[in-house]
Amino acid sequence: MALASYNDLLAGIRDWLGRENDTANLPSTRLGDLVAFAEAEIYARLRVRHMEASADLTVSGQSAALPEGYIEMRRLYLDGTPLRPLAYVAPPQFWATFTNGLTGNPSAYTIEGENIVFGPVPDQDYTGKILYWRRLPALSTETNSLYSANPDLWLYGALSHAQPFIGEDARLATWRTLFENALARAQQQSDRDRYSGAPLRIRTG
Repeated sequence: MALASYNDLLAGIRDWLGRENDTANLPSTRLGDLVAFAEAEIYARLRVRHMEASADLTVSGQSAALPEGYIEMRRLYLDGTPLRPLAYVAPPQFWATFTNGLTGNPSAYTIEGENIVFGPVPDQDYTGKILYWRRLPALSTETNSLYSANPDLWLYGALSHAQPFIGEDARLATWRTLFENALARAQQQSDRDRYSGAPLRIRTG
């Protein structure tokens, strides 16, 4: 069965769960729960090109909201000549350094809740350029490039979380192994794509 859509995936999960004398007649909402469990684990463990996104931030105050779906920062700098990379500082060190209301060109940032906090406090408006890992829209909303390239991630991930519905089934260990292998393949493929064709460079000094 091709797994081209969310409904295809639900049908595939139902088919794979089927056993002799047991149709695994789970309602679609429960199958959807398994997909959500798989997605949570996928986005917690993978860092691949499909999950990268860039955005511009207006840096006009001490904090700015993180982009929707944000998981982890890759790069943050202020646009201008020259470009000014911002260094990440853990919150305790950040607030020990920037507690006196100092204003100026931001040189560092930290993350608190759903916000990026800048230090010093910006003395004017700046444009921040952010590259980050993001969570893609839920598969129930739309398909995405990561799913299209790796539908086995969602299938085996969902199946490996099915223990509450099918009990201590021996197939769970097999599905978990297949899921782990799919995660490793997706990460390896992304790493190869990123660096393929680039000559090795030896740094000196």
